[in-house]
Amino acid sequence: MKEHIFQLLLSVIALCLLVPDAMGQSVVVGTCRSGLPTYPTISQAVTAVTPYSTVLVCPGNYPEQVTITQPLTLRGLRSRNAANPTITVPAAGLRKAVASDATAAYYQVLVQDTGFGAVNIYNMSVDGGNRGQQLDAGFVGVAYVNSSGRLTHSAIYNQTGNGIGFGANFVCTTASPVTVAVIGNSIHDFDQAGLSAGGNLRAVFRSNVLVASSSFTGAAPNGIVFYARGIVSDNLVVSHPQPPGISAETGIAVQSNVVVTYNTIEAFTIGIWALGDSNKVLSNKLLQVNQGIVVNGSNNDMEYNNMTGLPNVGVGISLYCASGNIVIHNVVNDSSWGIFQPHSGDKISPNEFFNVANILSPPC
Repeated sequence: MKEHIFQLLLSVIALCLLVPDAMGQSVVVGTCRSGLPTYPTISQAVTAVTPYSTVLVCPGNYPEQVTITQPLTLRGLRSRNAANPTITVPAAGLRKAVASDATAAYYQVLVQDTGFGAVNIYNMSVDGGNRGQQLDAGFVGVAYVNSSGRLTHSAIYNQTGNGIGFGANFVCTTASPVTVAVIGNSIHDFDQAGLSAGGNLRAVFRSNVLVASSSFTGAAPNGIVFYARGIVSDNLVVSHPQPPGISAETGIAVQSNVVVTYNTIEAFTIGIWALGDSNKVLSNKLLQVNQGIVVNGSNNDMEYNNMTGLPNVGVGISLYCASGNIVIHNVVNDSSWGIFQPHSGDKISPNEFFNVANILSPPC
């Protein structure tokens, strides 16, 4: 099963690698690399180059908002003892923009309307802190709108302040789907969601670390909201518990036709929420969540998940009378309930239960 999943993962990533670098040029932002055309800002470079070029960014702070409308590679460089090219908030503050999907927000990096032409971002930091201004709309560190590409080994943080801050957001509203891969990033201090995807999108979110708040205070946002098709795999998603009666939101929420596997999720109200149909939720670890897995649709397959230390009136798997689901080979340890409200059409055995007060509620 794991080999099959990762073969699919590699196939999706391969689509994002179809960037004919030979068609473009290489330029540098900053002064750390000689022998190439040089630009003082990232915005000037991404506008001036030809499609499929590579923009190399020297370590340092770049107080600007960047909009990319053509396929290219934006790659942070290591120079001497530094490897931290960072896009920061301009001194005059952020400006609100309306993206091509008609969503108004404060975007720090906006990639839009490149279609199948990939925009690949590597080793870049996006810091939304020290704004000194109140924001009246969404706040997004990195946004891909109707654009394919990869976001890899980057750090996105401090998209907070008004309750609608996103680390990175990916959306497609066109008839032709786009493909994105989000791999190996550090995303923290957001107040709506760390990663989100929606629309006509094929996506892989893999090996990212998401921490809702480094201070572990204030309201707890969602970790990953994945309303597209694809794979959510090997991510670490951490929040902080809320007082009884206040939600700590959801670690990973998906709609339909998503593979959710080998993730570790800690301290959310809901660990994994399968809102739709035909999802595969396999081999995840859920720690200190009130409800390990919640299911609202049909034909979902939940296997080999481990739920441990479910606080308050904790529930391992809540089926809420949804039928046609498979719930087998899971482990629930230290919880009030094992499986809650199964339907007679669900397959709910075998599973293992340890230190569980109520293994199974009456079926619907």
